[in-house]
Amino acid sequence: MSIFAGMKEQTSTRQSGSYLSEGAYNLDIKACKLVTSSKSDQQFFVVEAIVRETLTDEGGETSAGSLVSWVCKLGGRYPDSALRDIKAFCIAATGAREDEVDEQFVESVVEGEGSLLSGKAVAVTVEEKETKSGGIFSKHYWSESLSMF
Repeated sequence: MSIFAGMKEQTSTRQSGSYLSEGAYNLDIKACKLVTSSKSDQQFFVVEAIVRETLTDEGGETSAGSLVSWVCKLGGRYPDSALRDIKAFCIAATGAREDEVDEQFVESVVEGEGSLLSGKAVAVTVEEKETKSGGIFSKHYWSESLSMF
């Protein structure tokens, strides 16, 4: 038996981004993906991006050059909220009109390696809100890039 037995069943270690802390940012999109959890059958819409600039002092540990991820759980207790948030992201990232962003539109965004929006700029403002159970929820407000670049 080879020392590499079982290699086929393994997934490679990937560099993952951290979540955005409260504040406002200009981001450069790396990829948009539909990911299924390896621990359950839950699916997530994931945006991977690089922070181009932090626009507020509240940026915390999220600085320019940081690899970040926005993970939006599909289905679950609030399926309509997830779809609204994904639609808002797609409109901000592409400049599409609201009536243009439908199921096929979003499927094209996550198709293959999710590189359709790679290199596009988008802005986001993150507000942290306390949940009823005492946890913290981060609400993301997407818009066209706020920079003058």
